[in-house]
Amino acid sequence: MPESPARHALIELSPQAWHDVFRQAPSLARNAFVRDWAAAGHPVMRRRPLAGEFDGRHADELVAVGLPTPPAHGKQRIAFQVPASAIVAVRPPVALDVILACEAVPPGWRPTLDAVCEAAQASGVRTRVFGSLLWQFLTSMPYVGGASDVDLLWPCPATPADLDRLLRALTRIGARGLPRIDGEIVRQGAAVQWAELARAQADTPLLVKTLDGSRLWARERWHHAGAAS
Repeated sequence: MPESPARHALIELSPQAWHDVFRQAPSLARNAFVRDWAAAGHPVMRRRPLAGEFDGRHADELVAVGLPTPPAHGKQRIAFQVPASAIVAVRPPVALDVILACEAVPPGWRPTLDAVCEAAQASGVRTRVFGSLLWQFLTSMPYVGGASDVDLLWPCPATPADLDRLLRALTRIGARGLPRIDGEIVRQGAAVQWAELARAQADTPLLVKTLDGSRLWARERWHHAGAAS
């Protein structure tokens, strides 16, 4: 694998890789939901390591991943690690327009999500989905409920003007309230919650998330410097 997968990337594992995961983690092997997940060939998602998870050991050889269970199975987040060498394929989260084309959203959400797609396209970026809507689309299991948020990702637009245009549009669209729009704008692996970014002044501290932790940066520093993924 030439480089570490980005946060939220979808990761496919081979049957042999799953066999090795179950051999090394008996608790996962005893989990019927995880066994069924592996048998179906569903991907897992790149996540940030937990505090002290690696402690410097095998940090370059292991990748922190996870998968969520739907509400009917307790709405758990199951975290584990896989060897980098066991990864078959890496791809970004599914684009929102792809999910909309498959009619895979609650009917009442469509006007809001159509508007989000159009706003992102007008700013030169494409909206991608993580969270419950993504997992429902990928697995056909019921992850989305009446009170669910929609979790979205946007790459940072190319210019400050395009970024401001996107943030103004998301603020306007988000005021509709159905669904609540959550998610992040990502610049060079450094992610900021979009609504926090929309409210921030040039010197406002922002919570910036990367694969190796969180930090506070001013908006201008985030926009001009970014961070390594």
